[in-house]
Amino acid sequence: MVLQHASQSELKRSGLRVLGMAWEAPQSQDGCFFQVPLPGGQTLSVVLATKQECSSREFAKSCFTALRGKSFSGVGVVADEADGIYPFPIAKSNVIAVPVYDASRAERRLQGFERLWNLCVEAANEGSSILLHGNRSFHRGPVLCAAILVKCGMSKDEAFALIAEARVIYKGHLAALSQWPKRQRIGCHARHLVEAHRFLVRLESCCRSSA
Repeated sequence: MVLQHASQSELKRSGLRVLGMAWEAPQSQDGCFFQVPLPGGQTLSVVLATKQECSSREFAKSCFTALRGKSFSGVGVVADEADGIYPFPIAKSNVIAVPVYDASRAERRLQGFERLWNLCVEAANEGSSILLHGNRSFHRGPVLCAAILVKCGMSKDEAFALIAEARVIYKGHLAALSQWPKRQRIGCHARHLVEAHRFLVRLESCCRSSA
């Protein structure tokens, strides 16, 4: 198992390279990690993986090695409930549900994200790391990861481009809705994803206005 890594400095040198994008999720793929500077100068380590990976001791060991001994001090789950079982010690209060889809859950999403961001700051200060996951981390997982990268000072598009350097993500994250295949524009999935992107746009705007 290889934990993929994407470099923010490489992204700045090469521009927005859309590498890992697809309309359908792959059967499986390895987790990935990002090390990005916070506005205060600390470095935040974030791992994005699938729910199945996060239950694996092998995956936990590979993260520990790749992150040079950093343990997980917080977990962000892109669902209504944070009910995962993890092969590493983690306080239940530090496993946080952030339902990124559906405008009806917007208040819970914002509250969950604020709690998760506070854990991110603590992790950067303490030298630990943050784990993020969805079922396949193809649609929703990248949205939550992008939100954290936006809080670190990146634009929404830069965040998705960086994530796409390390794993295959939904092509609609960087394609306009008018460019989506017809079958991708039908149903609640498209509506939920577009609303989740509006959340990221608002977050980016707030970060810029407070900078």
